[in-house]
Amino acid sequence: MPPPDFSPSPLPTDRPIRVFSAYGPINKHLKHERFEVVEDESEADVLWHTRHVKDYAALAERHPAKRVNQVL
Repeated sequence: MPPPDFSPSPLPTDRPIRVFSAYGPINKHLKHERFEVVEDESEADVLWHTRHVKDYAALAERHPAKRVNQVL
C-alpha cells in the first residue's frame, strides 16, 4: 500500500499515454489515439504485466510514477 500522503503524478495530457505490455492481446487491440504501446518498460507510463508482482514496494521504488496492472 502506498503511504497515506502519496499523491500519484497525473498522466500526461500533451502526448499519448505510453503502455508497456508483454500481453499480446493488449498490444494488438490497444489502438485508441490516447495510447501508445512501447517496447521499453522504462519509457512507459503504464506497466501491464503478465507475471504476478509480489513486491510492490520494490516496484514502486524502481518506477515511482508508473501505474501497474497485471493479467494473471
